[in-house]
Amino acid sequence: MSRAQLYNRLPAPKSKSEGFWEAYEAAEDRDERREDKAIQQANIDKARQDSLQQRRDSLQQQSILNQRYAKAELDKEAQTKRDDWNIMYEGVTDPADKETIIKAGIDDNVRNVDLSLLEVATNARIRSDNIKTNLTNYYNSDDMEKLNLAPKLISTLTQSGTPVHLEIAAKIEKNTKDLQNRADNKEIVNMMVSSYPNVFKDQLKTHLESGSSFSDKQLDMVQSMLEQNMKTANLSFKQKSELASKLMLIQTKGDMPTQEQRNAVERAHALGFRLNQELGIFPGTRPPDEKIDFPTLKSIDDDATGEDNSFDSLSEDDKKIKFAGAVEKIIPGGKEAFNNMSMEEQNEQGQKIIEEINKTTYIPKAKKAGFKGFEYSDPEPAKTITEDMIQEKIKEVMERGRVPEKQQSDKRILSQARKTAIRDLKRELQKQSRKRASNIAFPTFPQKDLQNRDEQPDYLTY
Repeated sequence: MSRAQLYNRLPAPKSKSEGFWEAYEAAEDRDERREDKAIQQANIDKARQDSLQQRRDSLQQQSILNQRYAKAELDKEAQTKRDDWNIMYEGVTDPADKETIIKAGIDDNVRNVDLSLLEVATNARIRSDNIKTNLTNYYNSDDMEKLNLAPKLISTLTQSGTPVHLEIAAKIEKNTKDLQNRADNKEIVNMMVSSYPNVFKDQLKTHLESGSSFSDKQLDMVQSMLEQNMKTANLSFKQKSELASKLMLIQTKGDMPTQEQRNAVERAHALGFRLNQELGIFPGTRPPDEKIDFPTLKSIDDDATGEDNSFDSLSEDDKKIKFAGAVEKIIPGGKEAFNNMSMEEQNEQGQKIIEEINKTTYIPKAKKAGFKGFEYSDPEPAKTITEDMIQEKIKEVMERGRVPEKQQSDKRILSQARKTAIRDLKRELQKQSRKRASNIAFPTFPQKDLQNRDEQPDYLTY
C-alpha cells in the first residue's frame, strides 16, 4: 500500500475544540464511575453496620427478656412462698405459734417477713404467756380466791382485745356472778338442808345453790328430785309436813338481801307449797302422776334462740316449721311416746329440743320491695345449715386456701375453716333467698299478659 493510500485510511485529525470536549467527557466518566463505586461501597458498609446493629439489638433484647423471665420466676417463687406462709400464719391463733411461724419465715427469707413483725408477735406471745399463767392460777383457785382474782384478770383479758380473750373474759365475768350468787344462796340453802341432809343430797343441794330463778318446768324437776329423795329416806307424813313448813318459813337475812337471796327464799317457799299440795294439806289441782305437757313452740321459745340468735330472726311460720323438725328428730314417736316417759325423761327430751335448735344456724327468708311498693317474700321456707353442708364446705375452704393435707387435721385450722365455711354458706343461702324474692318482686311477664300487670299476684305478702 502506498503512503498516499495509508494516509487516506487514517482518521482525520480533530480540531482543538473536539479534543477538549473528548477529554472533558472522559474525565466525567471517570468521576461517575468513581462516585458509583463510592456509593456502592457506602451501601455495603451501611448494610454491614445495620446487620451488626440488628445482631446487637437482638442480643440486647434477648438479654432483657431473659432478665425479665428470671425476675418473673423469682417473683413467682417468692409469692408462692409468701402465700404458703400466709396460710400457716393465718391458720393459727396462738401467739406462740405465730411467733414460731414468723421466725421460720425470716429464716426462709419469705417476702416482707422481717424483725419488726417478729417483735410484735413476741410481745403478743409474752402477754399471752402472762395471761395463761394468770388463768392457770385462777382455775386452780378455790371460789373465794377466784372472786378476788377475777376483776384484774377480766381487765387484762379485755385489754388484750383478741376474740378468744374477750370470750374468756365474758365467761369469767359470768362465772364470777355465779360464784357470788352461790355464795348468796349458800346460807339460805343450808337452812333448807340442815334438818334433812339425807333428803337434800349433793345433786339436789348443788342444783339449789347454783340456780337463779326457776321456771315452772325447772321447779317440777327439782320437786321430782325432792320427792324421790324423800321416798328413799322413807320419811313419814309428819316429817314431810315438818319439812314443808320449814321450807315455807325460811326468810332472807340482813336488812338488804340480794336478789339471789330473795330468789332462793322464793324457791324454798315454792317447794314447801308444792310439798303441802302433795300431802293434801293445801288443796291442789295437780295430781301426783300428772305428766308434763308435750313441748310446744311457745313453751320453748324463750330458751331457743338458734346459733347467733338465728332462730329468733325467723318468721313465726318458719319457726313453727323448724320447731316441728326438731321435735320430730328428738321425739320420733311423737306425743304417744312422750306420754309414756317419766317426768325426768320428759324434762330431758324438752331440753334436748332446745339444745338441737340452739346449735343450728338458720337463714331467714329474704324480702324485696317491688311491685307498687309492696313487700315480696322468698316463697321457699327458711333454710337450715346442716352439719353435712358444713363438712362439704370445709373441704372447699381447705382446697381454696391450699392448706397442706398434713395440716388439715390441726384443731386450730379446722376451727378457722369451720367458721369460714359457715360464713360462706350463710352468704350463699342468703343470696339465693334474695334472688328468689327478687324474682317474685320483679317477675318477667309474657307480652300477651302485659295488659294485666296491674292485677295483684297471689304470692303478695303484706
